[in-house]
Amino acid sequence: MIVSQRVQFSAVFNKIRNNLHFILVEPESPGNVGSVARALKTTGFENLILVNPCDISHEDARMMGHRSFDIIEKAKIFPSFK
Repeated sequence: MIVSQRVQFSAVFNKIRNNLHFILVEPESPGNVGSVARALKTTGFENLILVNPCDISHEDARMMGHRSFDIIEKAKIFPSFK
């Protein structure tokens, strides 16, 4: 019974995970972008959208992201909301 519930949860979570995007609008601090990437990765999410971001190649993004820079590298970047 428990295994069946886990399988059902995993199926639902995967659908949600693949369709849910996290959007940061004009983040000012590379460290904040890194922290968000780390939070996404540790919770199983990976879809990050950045709108007019700060310098995400800054070392603070990598340092605060701690092994989550791949999330930042895969992020979709847009110049504005328009």
